[in-house]
Amino acid sequence: MRKYLTGGILVSILTVIVVFFTGCPTEEPKYDYKYFSKRRWCPTKQVNMHSKAIQHSDEKKMKNYYKVSYYKGSKQIASSTVFKNMKKPAGNWYYYHKNGQIEKEMVHKKGKLDELYEYKYNKDNEKTTYSHYIFSKNANKLLRVQSRYFYDSYKECNKRLTGKVENYNGAILDEIIKYDYDNKCRLSKKSVYLFNNQLNGYNLYHYNSDNLLVKEEIYNRENIMTYFIVYEYYPSKLLKDYKMHRIEQGNKNKPAKPILLRRKTYIYDKDGKLTKESEYDTVDNILEKVSHREYKYDKHGCIVCKKIYNSSGILMEKVCH
Repeated sequence: MRKYLTGGILVSILTVIVVFFTGCPTEEPKYDYKYFSKRRWCPTKQVNMHSKAIQHSDEKKMKNYYKVSYYKGSKQIASSTVFKNMKKPAGNWYYYHKNGQIEKEMVHKKGKLDELYEYKYNKDNEKTTYSHYIFSKNANKLLRVQSRYFYDSYKECNKRLTGKVENYNGAILDEIIKYDYDNKCRLSKKSVYLFNNQLNGYNLYHYNSDNLLVKEEIYNRENIMTYFIVYEYYPSKLLKDYKMHRIEQGNKNKPAKPILLRRKTYIYDKDGKLTKESEYDTVDNILEKVSHREYKYDKHGCIVCKKIYNSSGILMEKVCH
């Protein structure tokens, strides 16, 4: 790890370590560790912003817990999670490739390295490998999941697009995902194959004249459509409605019919920023509203408050600063 800790990153990570044992850094007096605390980057404002959250359903528990994220510029380099009575802290370290994309994430639990995520890229800055490792009690590094990415060139849009992804369970090939595109380089089909190259299912994608995705059809290995998703938009082209349907398969006496399974609706302000997001799910075969989120912004367009309500309209969580 030492070769990564240079310059400002080393200073910031040392600051994280100080936080674990001394509390709030003196240069950041706005942190309130009585509550769940969070630091985030607002690119439009070009500053790190502070926020705190109160979960009303279990406020006492939240007062004994806080989480802090650290940034260098616009990139998050570390996050820490601490309970008031925790003897050994938990946290994540993030490292970036010279192309600016994330290269490694190290997850620590109880003071020990517990998980490792690694990303590799080719000379064109295209991701070629994603690997997820876990560590045994003896600190042995074990490959859990790996994905390998392959690309094809498309002259129609003068770009390279993902053509195939191979997913491995450990070192064993588990499935292959292949992607097809139309003459406008829009994703038109995603096919999933088993390790023996047997088709396991596929998705078809349909677009409107504005190149917006309006329908996604999901088929099983028998070429039977089992689900479909419909997307609706405002005249501004912002997503308005998401509806996922399950196809109840029929027979010669009973035709197949779609059943609305899940729905999400979106409301925006005059500037196109999301202000309300509602989610509906099927409970006992009845579509019910299960939650909704509300967002407020400052003059720079950064979120200053997020509220989450349950199906009864009771405030469950609030993140404001």
